[in-house]
Amino acid sequence: MRAKEMKKVVAVVIVMALLVSGTVVPGSAKAAGKVKLNKTKVSIVAGKTVQLKLKNAKKKVKWSSANKKIAIVSKKGKVTGKKAGKVKITARSAGKKYICRVTVIKSNGGNGDSGPSATVRPGSTKSPVPSTAKPGTTQKPSSTAKPGNTNTPGTGGSSIPSSQVRPASSGEDTLTVGNLSVKLGMSKSEVESSVGAKADREEKTPLGFDAYIYNPSADYTNYLMVQFDNDSVVGMSTISSYFCYEGLFSAGDSFDDLRGKGFKSMNSTYDYEAGYLYESGNEYAMAFVDHQGDHTVYAAQIFSKVKQLDDLFKAENLTYDNTINSNMAKQLFDWVNAFRAYKGVPLAVYCDNDTAQKHSEDMALSGSVQMDSSDGTSWKQRFNNNYKSIVGLWEEDTLGMSENIASRSPDAFGFVTWWADDTSGDKSTTGKTKIYENMCKSAALYNGIEEPIDAYYLCTGFAYNENQTQKTFATLDFFF
Repeated sequence: MRAKEMKKVVAVVIVMALLVSGTVVPGSAKAAGKVKLNKTKVSIVAGKTVQLKLKNAKKKVKWSSANKKIAIVSKKGKVTGKKAGKVKITARSAGKKYICRVTVIKSNGGNGDSGPSATVRPGSTKSPVPSTAKPGTTQKPSSTAKPGNTNTPGTGGSSIPSSQVRPASSGEDTLTVGNLSVKLGMSKSEVESSVGAKADREEKTPLGFDAYIYNPSADYTNYLMVQFDNDSVVGMSTISSYFCYEGLFSAGDSFDDLRGKGFKSMNSTYDYEAGYLYESGNEYAMAFVDHQGDHTVYAAQIFSKVKQLDDLFKAENLTYDNTINSNMAKQLFDWVNAFRAYKGVPLAVYCDNDTAQKHSEDMALSGSVQMDSSDGTSWKQRFNNNYKSIVGLWEEDTLGMSENIASRSPDAFGFVTWWADDTSGDKSTTGKTKIYENMCKSAALYNGIEEPIDAYYLCTGFAYNENQTQKTFATLDFFF
């Protein structure tokens, strides 16, 4: 969160570049009778098939594969994956050719078309990889803050399953997310007993608290972070469609529901257009409304009154070091994926790359939110130099890319909910901010046809500089 008196965050978005084939005749995708492929880019698992069709073709269609060791295609356009790799499947008709780019993924025993199996995501209970040296000190950075385990999204979560049932009610001072219930004041052992499992990850937060992070089934449906002070629960946060706090508020509530319960807008004191605060004798309860989406509550953050509210949310009052910076970088990825799970779109794929972290540190050293690097490297050069090899693009393709950057929020939850909340940035044709749509994106235009994105990669970074006015800096790099 940000205090109102602090300068408003700058966030910049780069509109994705369209992937265009040099051989397809240009024109409107809606033109009547236009000859076009039903798919121009697709991923399949080795051994599986996909049916291609050349729509509106008046002449005979001849199909061919550029590499039959990777995929073969029948006379009727059925493509069969043979082994992992990339191949062009070409349809020729009436002297013209139409290309579908096929990515064949190695079979991993049942992941289907979920995406590349070699990608990694945060979620390991091992010690975090050290972050770079804190900006503002004389120490030279030696390594980057990056989450690190070998689990793909959807695997490696806690032993309890996720639940897609919204609780009808919850006990006093209790947050229930799916089938996880945690109460203010519980000890760590009581939380584990109530939840039925050990935490997926244990971390330190900028508040100096210990944090337990739960991600049942690793699908981010019931993502929950619990914070402890002296072995007592003092904070709970979630982004989910399936939560309830006391009888006070739940996921899916409207603004009118909140107002009727006594919630007050946080826009007059904090920079949240759709954040609402309920204050009782012993707690702060905050609800966040998806006012660029379905206009209902999607997130909750609860704190007992161990500190004044300003002392919980002003970065200058909190503590950062290499480990905490690394924790925040991991949590940026997690909270974005929790938001994507809430929106019902496929999870982002973790990018094990330090590019976003280095850019966050560059901003922290300069003290300003900026797209281009201080050494003169443009954002385009930064993306193309560091991400193209991950996607494995065709030579004539252009990287689909976008970036969210911001400053001043004290932690990852604050950054992600603010990006979802703020409407001051550039808008897309839908009227939503491009920053918001980056976090929700699941499809893109290929040759004028909207198709699902095969793998939407996310690289995250977080840095802090006590000598700068803006203190904290965060970067989300999206590409496909």
